[in-house]
Amino acid sequence: GHMFQGSKASILNLSGIDTSAVTDMRNMFAYSAATTLDLSSFNTSKVTNMTHMFEGSKATAINVNSFDTNAVTDMQYMFTNSAATTLNLSGFNTGSVTNMNAMFYDSAATTINLSGFDTSKVTSMRYMFYGSKASTLD
Repeated sequence: GHMFQGSKASILNLSGIDTSAVTDMRNMFAYSAATTLDLSSFNTSKVTNMTHMFEGSKATAINVNSFDTNAVTDMQYMFTNSAATTLNLSGFNTGSVTNMNAMFYDSAATTINLSGFDTSKVTSMRYMFYGSKASTLD
């Protein structure tokens, strides 16, 4: 985790990063100044922890459409205070997730697509949408 946390770079080219063995992406882009994050080349099949991954991120566009979240158990604070205006999480498999506390707390996203969410194992959703700007939850 914490790889680009607090990074001042406004542009991050992440196309060549091999994440196939990564299990922990916590705080990876927390408070990063990058305005766009294209994570389409990320292999997240082994990741179990995505807590605080985009917390405070300045990115108004975050491409997570290709994320394999089958193994993820913890997504708390994932998009807290994120500047992303739209979040398409329809491809997320959340069947193993147990913690979604404050996942979208103070998120700037006005549209959040959660159509694929399975919350059957989630034991805590405290403040999940607290302060969220979302007017549409699909």
